[in-house]
Amino acid sequence: MKKTVGQGRRWEAALSGVTRTIQALRDPKGAAQEELAERRAAGTLKNLARNGDFSATVRDKQFPAEWNTWQDEGSKGRFVFDSAVGGGSAKATQVKNGCYLQSHPAQPGETYALEAECRTTGATVASLLVRCQRADGSWVRWDSDATFTFSGSREQWARAFGLLAVPDHAAKLVILLNAEHQLSDGGACWFDNVGLYRMEEAK
Repeated sequence: MKKTVGQGRRWEAALSGVTRTIQALRDPKGAAQEELAERRAAGTLKNLARNGDFSATVRDKQFPAEWNTWQDEGSKGRFVFDSAVGGGSAKATQVKNGCYLQSHPAQPGETYALEAECRTTGATVASLLVRCQRADGSWVRWDSDATFTFSGSREQWARAFGLLAVPDHAAKLVILLNAEHQLSDGGACWFDNVGLYRMEEAK
């Protein structure tokens, strides 16, 4: 009998990428953050979010470029660029229910990582939401939406991070930076450092 015990090929050598695949199954967010860190260190990470750091402005420097806004009919809030916070950020005040939003092409089966930072005051409730639309602009089923909460100090910068698997029939994804319950003059929030990254497929 050949003495082959302990001489077999390592799993990673035999099946390239198997270690990352197992890690992704056990801890998808952790594996995604590790992959992004590796790609960032290698200089190969591309942020698909446009003006995610809110450094560019329009409307006489009063509004962040590349972003749109929406709010409920009964919400009369304000969305503006704030140069004094975070080196430039997207501010929302007195918004009962509304958001900054930005859309991107996407295909079913793709996976994306999203991140953003937020700072809040008063009764503001903020969240990072991503939804998907069909080619005609209609929304894909609601249960494909993904909401990520901001964790950290309310009056300092808190961070949200999560993953989205693009569902069937989707043609684009929409990033929504949500602000709610700003019912008093003291309620405000600032969004900054939005990131959208397509995850690499396991090889």
